[in-house]
Amino acid sequence: MEIQKNIAGDSYELLVSGRVDGEGANRLDEGILAILFNKNKDNQKEPKTIYVNLTSATFLCSAGVRALMQHWRTMRNRQGQLLVTRPSPEAAEVLKMAGLYEQLVERI
Repeated sequence: MEIQKNIAGDSYELLVSGRVDGEGANRLDEGILAILFNKNKDNQKEPKTIYVNLTSATFLCSAGVRALMQHWRTMRNRQGQLLVTRPSPEAAEVLKMAGLYEQLVERI
């Protein structure tokens, strides 16, 4: 799994490609934590929105869903938001089965 990070002001995007399996879920968790707790490093602003783009995600395990929900709550408590954008069919199906699609996926 690979993650690319894009920053635009106080919005951050993580572009995830490949399998978000056990190891991938840990990497996703670490990527989001780096955004949440490394403010002021490299002049980064505190995040208001974190977008997790799952267009190229070929698999999403329950640990990946847990990481998304955990950080969704953190962002909500900070008056911000974490949104999943453009989930692949595989990721969308997992989010729907977990009953989290409407809560996590950005409405376009």
